[in-house]
Amino acid sequence: MPIASTLVAALALVGIIGNGISAWLLHKDSEKSLNARGAFLHMVGDLLTSVAVFISAVIMYYVPIFWLDPLLSLGIVLYITYSCFSLLKEAVHVLMREQSPQPNWAF
Repeated sequence: MPIASTLVAALALVGIIGNGISAWLLHKDSEKSLNARGAFLHMVGDLLTSVAVFISAVIMYYVPIFWLDPLLSLGIVLYITYSCFSLLKEAVHVLMREQSPQPNWAF
């Protein structure tokens, strides 16, 4: 069954817009709150997924390179894994009651 590349690209654009706006809104708070940072990183991961789907759909519209989508997905997995470990490291510091490396005293 052929891939409906135009539909996939259109839906990916909707995801790019929605996730981009969400990430933009969460960015300011992500510098102050660990929870907001987790939500921000989640939105950035979703945004990257939508970008990868869009790129893949546009390329597959012209050339049927079916391995491109899994390759781009692997790159996203590496980004999410990296950001997850940095977030987990900071969460462990908070749970172990260690002082944060850059305390924010502003309330």
